[in-house]
Amino acid sequence: MRILDFLATKHSTNVEPHPLQKLVETAVTAMLTEDEQEIFWMRYGENLPIRAIATALGYTSHQIIQVKIERVNRKVKEYLDERSTT
Repeated sequence: MRILDFLATKHSTNVEPHPLQKLVETAVTAMLTEDEQEIFWMRYGENLPIRAIATALGYTSHQIIQVKIERVNRKVKEYLDERSTT
């Protein structure tokens, strides 16, 4: 147990978030549907594989999730591009 506590403290450092982190979080909440947000956080927040996301959400094919992730990435990128040009 002590080893796990030690490792947990190693990963809970007070590092400042990347400057784009808040902008990405804003993009996610502003541009994505609830379904897309859930997929985004499962993929990039929890680092789940696409097949695991598909299974967790009840999809029979992981390809559906791949398409949704591509759409999510495009929407977030467009949001960030719009903000970087202003």
